[in-house]
Amino acid sequence: MDTVFPTYSSIDNNSISKIGDFNIIVNDVNYDYSGKQLAQCDLNGAGYFDMNTDGVIENCFIPEDGVWEVSIWLQDNAGNDTNIVVYAIRGESDPCARTIDTDWNISTVIDCNLSTTDLGTGRLIISPGGTLSLYDSNITTSQVEINRTGDSIFIYNNSFIRVE
Repeated sequence: MDTVFPTYSSIDNNSISKIGDFNIIVNDVNYDYSGKQLAQCDLNGAGYFDMNTDGVIENCFIPEDGVWEVSIWLQDNAGNDTNIVVYAIRGESDPCARTIDTDWNISTVIDCNLSTTDLGTGRLIISPGGTLSLYDSNITTSQVEINRTGDSIFIYNNSFIRVE
């Protein structure tokens, strides 16, 4: 009797912000020994639907702008379940979603929640009147430039700014 629940190696695009279409990706899903019964996801409690499968990768499409609680249900033919809950933000509803290789000039109060922002060659610039707070958020940039006096960047748990 198969009592082994489906496993996976990692999840991509969870707890991040993106502009435009993207998928929550569950990598290297293994339904051994009995095989795959279903792979479904639910967005904000609206009801489960089938995920798109590409070999051992399961994809859950994020259809529109907003903050999404994504519930993922993997089940094998023996009825063993794996349940995963992740979060995603799509679109301009996230003040920290940025275009790569473009400077980000902050001149107001910005709070990043559950964001991953890659500025590439773009600079993070804090101008007069600007503050940046990171909550479970990460920023990668080529340079940080602070053009004001006083406290301007606040980094809380599970957050970082990486200068590359």
